[in-house]
This record gives sequence, structure tokens and C-alpha cells, in this order.
Amino acid sequence: MSWEIKRQDMELRIGEDVYPLKTDHEGYFEFIKPIDPSILESTVIELSSNISNHRYTQTVQLDAYNDDVPLGIISDIDDTILRTKVKSLFRLKMLFYTIFVNPFRRKPIENAALFYHKRLASLKGYGPIIYLSNSPWNMYHYLKVFLEYNHFPKGELQLRDFGRQMLKKKPPLTQQNKYVEIEKLLHVFSLTKFILVGDTAEKDFDIYTTIISKYPDRIEDIFLLKTGNVKNEERIKSHIKIEGIVGVTLVDEFGELLP
Repeated sequence: MSWEIKRQDMELRIGEDVYPLKTDHEGYFEFIKPIDPSILESTVIELSSNISNHRYTQTVQLDAYNDDVPLGIISDIDDTILRTKVKSLFRLKMLFYTIFVNPFRRKPIENAALFYHKRLASLKGYGPIIYLSNSPWNMYHYLKVFLEYNHFPKGELQLRDFGRQMLKKKPPLTQQNKYVEIEKLLHVFSLTKFILVGDTAEKDFDIYTTIISKYPDRIEDIFLLKTGNVKNEERIKSHIKIEGIVGVTLVDEFGELLP
């Protein structure tokens, strides 16, 4: 549950610079702007707003990434690093696990954390790793605890809004949340190539290959973890063979990708 404050005026203060913001009809806001990394070492960044005649101010901690790092990771969460039972009938098992099982008891996919640590360790500098999910933003702290408890590399969480738009007809693939977020990340990290990691449960293959067809120079590799969706896996293999798609690897488990 959350208390969403829609169309609320806010301010983001970075040093001496003040940027006005406004939340949307669901209470969310987004701010994208290049910032000199040196500012982060000596400047307090604050987010503030007046609500019901009270001023609330939150200190914001930003993570700095080096533009010189040539490679990062964008990873799906559900059934890629966290067992979610996403294919279950009406997703009832997924809902049960999410609502009634605390994040300390959730099971990570075997060797997933080790694979990410080793890939990031092979980079020069601190490459970005972004965990991307269709779970709602209400799940942020739940997923953050799961990632930290299971020793996944520190990274950014990109989730989605759950609202009335979920009742509408599913939009074209290039307008769906995961595709839109990946495209946005390619813009934000304009000098970084990415490894895309997902699974065969749903549409990761279609989204990732559409991205690589549009941005062929920005994607280093695509790794897909088999989840037992045999029909979808056969479809993926057929597409790879017929269309001659390169750079896509299907694995039974992450141990196959370890040196």
C-alpha cells in the first residue's frame, strides 16, 4: 500500500542549483540531467516539498558511475535472479510468495550473484548494473533487501507503476515498460555498452532482440536463462536459427557462464 500524492510541486537542490519538479497523476516524478561527478563528493543533494503546510526535506544519496567504463549489465529480476513462479496459473503462486514470504526466505537463482560479481570484476572501474522488473515500485524495499541479503552487486532498481493503465489493452512491444526503460538507460549511459540478462519465461527475448536491432553497437551480449517454458524456448531457438541472430546465448544455469 502507498499514499500517492499527485501533481505535487517539489524542488531538487544540487549545490546552489534548484530544479522545480512536479509529480504526475500517480505521484511519480523523474529527473534526468548530466551532473559533474565532482559535485557528488562535496555537495548535499536534497529533495523537498510543502505538503499540508509542512515542508518535508529528504537528503538524496546518488551513485556515481564513470563514463569511461565500457560495459555494464541490465538484468531482469523475475525468474532470472529471483524465483517468482511467474508462469503459474493466474500467477497465484507469484502473488502468494510476494505477499506472504519475507525477502530473507526468497530463493535466488543458483550462481546468479556470483556471475554478476565476476562480470563486473572483469571491468575497469565501476560499471553500472541495473536490475529491471515489471514489479511495482511498492516492491522497492522488498527487492532491495533480497538483493543485499543474497550478496548481489550493488546496483540500481528500475520498477514500474501499477495503476489503471494495467487494465488497458497491452501496448506494442516498443511501448512496454521494460523496452522503454532499457532505451532510457542507453540514453543516460550514452558511452556504455550493456550485457542484457533475462530468461525464457515471457518476452525478454523479443524485447532484447528488438533493442539490439535498433542499437547494434550498444549491446555486448544477451544471456537468457531457461525456465522450463519449453514452447517459448523452442520458438526462441527457431528464431535464432532462421534469422541468423548472433550474440544470444541460452543457458540452463549461470554456472555455464562462469570461467
